[in-house]
Amino acid sequence: MMYLTTNKIEVPTDVDLAETPHFSLRGHQLGYRPKTNAYDAWTPEIYSQYIRELALFGTNSIEIVPPITDDERIGPLMKYDPLFMTRHVSEVCVFNDS
Repeated sequence: MMYLTTNKIEVPTDVDLAETPHFSLRGHQLGYRPKTNAYDAWTPEIYSQYIRELALFGTNSIEIVPPITDDERIGPLMKYDPLFMTRHVSEVCVFNDS
C-alpha cells in the first residue's frame, strides 16, 4: 500500500491509518554475534540503515544483546570487533532531536 522511493513516501488517500500501534511497546532484540547468520556480516552503515527502517515501521524499543552470550565470540563473517559494533548500534539508537 505504501510506495517508498528516494526522499519520498506515498500512501493512497483511502488507506485507513491508525495513529497509535496496537501494542505500546514494539521492540526488537539485536546483536552482533554469529548466531543469527546475518547481522554478523553487516557493516556499521548497513546496521544503521536497518535500525532506521525498524523505526520507520514502528519499532520504539531495541534491546542490544551483548556479544558474549552462549555464542562463540567471533564468527567467520565478522569484519568488526563485537564491542565496536555493539557500541555503534547503541549510538545509532540514541534519540537526538537536534
